[in-house]
Amino acid sequence: MSLLQIENLSWKYEGSTELALDKINLEINKGEFMTIMGRTGAGKSTLCKCINSLIPRRSRGAIKGTVKIAGLDTKKSNFYEITDKVGIVFQDPETQFVMMTVEDEIALGLENKGFSPEDIRVKIIEVMKRIGLDTEYMQKTPTELSGGEKQKVAIAMMLALDPELILLDEPTSDLDPVGKTMIFEVIEKLRKKRDTTIILVSHESERIAKFSDKIVILDKGKIVLQGNTKEIFEKIRVLKQHGVRPPQISEIFYELGYKRIPLTLEDGLVQIKKDYGEIKYKVPELEEVKKIFKEPIIEVENLSYIYPDGTKALRGIELKINDGDFVAIIGPNGSGKTTLVKHFNGLLKSTEGKVTVSKYDASKTSLNELAKHIGYCFQNPDHQLFCTTVNEEIAFGLKNLRLPANEIEERVKKVLKIVGLEKYKDMHPFFLGKGLRQRLAVAAVLAMESEIIVVDEPTTGQDYEMCKEIMILLDKLNKMGKTIIIITHDMKLVSKYCKRAIVMVEGKVIADDDPKNIFSDSDIMKSAQIEPPQIVKFSLLLSPSTTPALTVQEMKNILA
Repeated sequence: MSLLQIENLSWKYEGSTELALDKINLEINKGEFMTIMGRTGAGKSTLCKCINSLIPRRSRGAIKGTVKIAGLDTKKSNFYEITDKVGIVFQDPETQFVMMTVEDEIALGLENKGFSPEDIRVKIIEVMKRIGLDTEYMQKTPTELSGGEKQKVAIAMMLALDPELILLDEPTSDLDPVGKTMIFEVIEKLRKKRDTTIILVSHESERIAKFSDKIVILDKGKIVLQGNTKEIFEKIRVLKQHGVRPPQISEIFYELGYKRIPLTLEDGLVQIKKDYGEIKYKVPELEEVKKIFKEPIIEVENLSYIYPDGTKALRGIELKINDGDFVAIIGPNGSGKTTLVKHFNGLLKSTEGKVTVSKYDASKTSLNELAKHIGYCFQNPDHQLFCTTVNEEIAFGLKNLRLPANEIEERVKKVLKIVGLEKYKDMHPFFLGKGLRQRLAVAAVLAMESEIIVVDEPTTGQDYEMCKEIMILLDKLNKMGKTIIIITHDMKLVSKYCKRAIVMVEGKVIADDDPKNIFSDSDIMKSAQIEPPQIVKFSLLLSPSTTPALTVQEMKNILA
């Protein structure tokens, strides 16, 4: 029985010349799990807002076609009738928070539905346990939590209401690997009951391959592919054309010329052992490059930091980052990664210890002076965007540097092209989707051309192509001599681009090494709750005692 029916749905935002959605026809049955994929700006979030009737009720524009939930036409039915049946978790959880504590956030919807205080308390504890949040979080302020913790709270708020249809718009984009796994396990439990219908928007292809029944690919507001998960993920070349990254295990078999493409790691191992037998190999060493000693550009000495609420975020950090390094800082949510880098540009002043940046004491140097040497891109782009157009946002920092007008114009033009925001240059930043706002925040930092560039989660919510573009750009800047520091939960980025990985757990650095050595150490992986890229796991399972291949290309070279 169809729970959701969409017929010839088109939507154009007010002031836009292009359709955000173009003749969408879609159907999902009760109990099914559907994933919507596609490049950033393809219309995925817009489609979700049409399904729960935020469009056209909360957005201006022109709509055609129909959306029906359990027979209710979303344009004609009462808004509360629709929201009673459809729960949504947005990509940016902060847009859903209105209360002062986590407990009150989860309780709000239950109170509106008439639950008793006793039942509300039981429900809150139940959903917090399901998503892996301790009850000690109940009295914390949602906006002060880490990005992953905020997303867990938003999911708990929705799960507490038991809707028939759950819309999840990039729900794991800010979570560490263990957090992602936990959320997908929650989703899988719901799916197995077959009494809850799930629509997920995500770029997490390896996880989608295990859980999703069917996949819809959007591009430029149109459905370009739809079908069951296996048949969609076998179309490797077509997926890449539409900005979708296939699972790494599927990609390696495609590169090796297989016609039967496995979707999961387990299927891939069975197939490769059947065809190759026992495999022992050595990953080719990179050509030795003569190393030039470089002075540390950032020095951290016995750094500790305690937040006003008493949280000990950093505990005696000792660290040196050399001029020209390309470093990833990795670890679970709440391990102190963002707190650490905020000391580099003076946003936080240490409780104890010292940070030196380009020979300047960060605690005694003005933010303006530090900004000349270090550019910082926040995890949440909305914390740094404040101008009225995309163009002005990128130009703002350059104007503060008193650069000539022609150089500012040239730099803005160049960066807009690099990050694919040329057509949005005159648009207000907050009319962009979060993925595009993230891209803008990165662009504003890149335009400054600082000697040190720090990017907190540079590719959150970005499609396959834009992830690649941003990382290629950072890699290019690194080759030009810039020091690049990224905070990320995307281990594929670490394995492909970073020369060094710093692992943090509970405010301490527990490892600092080449990514190959980090990913090969099971104790570090377990302590830091890190999940290696699928191709690394594949490599280690094939030959456990061998240094792993880090990329699909490395694995292809070995097996070919």
